[in-house]
Amino acid sequence: MIVGERHILNGQSNGYLFEVFKSNADRIVQEYDIEEFFSCKKGHSPILKEHLSSNISIEEMIIYENIFSYVKEHDSKLIDPVWESVSLKIKKYIPFLNISMLQYKKHLIEQVQRKN
Repeated sequence: MIVGERHILNGQSNGYLFEVFKSNADRIVQEYDIEEFFSCKKGHSPILKEHLSSNISIEEMIIYENIFSYVKEHDSKLIDPVWESVSLKIKKYIPFLNISMLQYKKHLIEQVQRKN
């Protein structure tokens, strides 16, 4: 995983990735409506903007893809070289990110319920 200029390898990083995800997910749930976060109706979606601003990693993009399946919609609606590059990275990296999605889904559900 790339965080700033650091590269974190799988194995010991799974705990670190979950902590980073929790922190970012908590902020995202507070700042955005979850549907709005993945909406690309007006161009780049907030999730893409967060990634391009280096606020969320490609691994987190993959976690959100596994939970919400937003990439296919973005692919069909965004004809944009920036998105195409990110989409390709997500699709190529998915098989290599070997994590249990249950804890990520559970945390996100808890945060959304807490907000509502």
